[in-house]
Amino acid sequence: MTSPATHAVSVNPANGETLSALPWASSTDVDLAISLADNAFRQWRKTSIAQRADALRAIGRVLRERAEEMAHCITREMGKPINQARGEVAKSAHLCDWYAEHGPAMLATEATQVENHQAVIEYRPLGRCWR
Repeated sequence: MTSPATHAVSVNPANGETLSALPWASSTDVDLAISLADNAFRQWRKTSIAQRADALRAIGRVLRERAEEMAHCITREMGKPINQARGEVAKSAHLCDWYAEHGPAMLATEATQVENHQAVIEYRPLGRCWR
């Protein structure tokens, strides 16, 4: 039997229709997900800033290509009016483009005013910092 005690239940807030029900993850499932995410991060951190920017542009492109589908999903899952949902998808695509364009400069190494300008500030991905 499906219940909130045993499953994560997604309900359309506009009409109460159950959209999906997935069993809660076990501690083994959570450990596996963390391990997979950690392994993916270790690969991603080796990805150049330019490649990351390209990935963001690609995400923005897919958001635009599938905007209507995603807007309807937002409406079903959150009860957001369709025009607002369309705006949210468009905003997300725009943010992908913005960070693809401006992100590399935000992550650039910065010289500091110590040690004859030989010290620098670098922004490096840390990955998970707990456990």
